[in-house]
Amino acid sequence: MKISKRALYRLLGVVFILIAYFSLLTGISYCRAPEKYRMNVLEKFSVSDFSLMEGASGTVDPAAGQIQYKNEAAGILSGCSVEIAIPDVRTVAVEFTLNCAAGYEGGILCVDLCGESYDSPEQEYQEVLQAGTKALRISLSTGEVPPDTYDLRLFTLDRCDVTIEGLEVALLSDGINMTIVGAYLLACVAALLSALFFWRFSKYQIKKTDISM
Repeated sequence: MKISKRALYRLLGVVFILIAYFSLLTGISYCRAPEKYRMNVLEKFSVSDFSLMEGASGTVDPAAGQIQYKNEAAGILSGCSVEIAIPDVRTVAVEFTLNCAAGYEGGILCVDLCGESYDSPEQEYQEVLQAGTKALRISLSTGEVPPDTYDLRLFTLDRCDVTIEGLEVALLSDGINMTIVGAYLLACVAALLSALFFWRFSKYQIKKTDISM
């Protein structure tokens, strides 16, 4: 089968036009997507960023990647926290594995955001302790007007013997990531220029020059 160079270059031009079209379409879809699909990571925290809350018992072990709380009586605070002082955070995403020893079920582990005049049910999650291991993924909304500085806390006031492992925290904003938009636009422009090159170059090809495929 033979095909002329002119036809081949025109075919490549069409291919690059399609690439440009889909790049532009994908970029527009990203910009118009729901907020939850456009979240940008502003900052990340791990166990090493946490410290014990004032007056709290417990152990924060960055080397082992663990936080441990053990109380034999209710009413004793066990907890740790990390300060958040980054603007434009809309969601605080928290992930960790919770291991509760048998015989310590029924208590409450609270994960919340707390600051001066800033402590409401919208910024709080409660997990009822159950024996065994459980993976948790928690999303806390910062609300309409969060303070400039507030704390993310993981604490309990109940009798407990728990270990928190693999703690990861991501601070998310809901803005459009201009780097992603720029990448789509760059791909679109590059594809259009390539299409223009092949279409113009095809005009200068001699029709009788064939290549084998």
